[in-house]
Amino acid sequence: MEGRGTFNYTQFDDYIVTIEYQIYWDEGSYDHAPESELTIVEVILEQDGVETLITNLYEDHLQNSHIANELFAYAWENKDNV
Repeated sequence: MEGRGTFNYTQFDDYIVTIEYQIYWDEGSYDHAPESELTIVEVILEQDGVETLITNLYEDHLQNSHIANELFAYAWENKDNV
């Protein structure tokens, strides 16, 4: 199955990072292990009313950050709602 969603990360009301993603998952079976894949569609940083596209920055420097961990947890938890 697959779906798309949006995750918002806010830090102390200083900025908002909005991540649009696509998630694919297969629950698996007796013969096949479960699997999932998360693809980043777009990342926007909003600060002081200005929106900046930071998809490349995210892919280059933030994919191993706590934001990425929170994103995956959120996407997995909400996968049935997308």
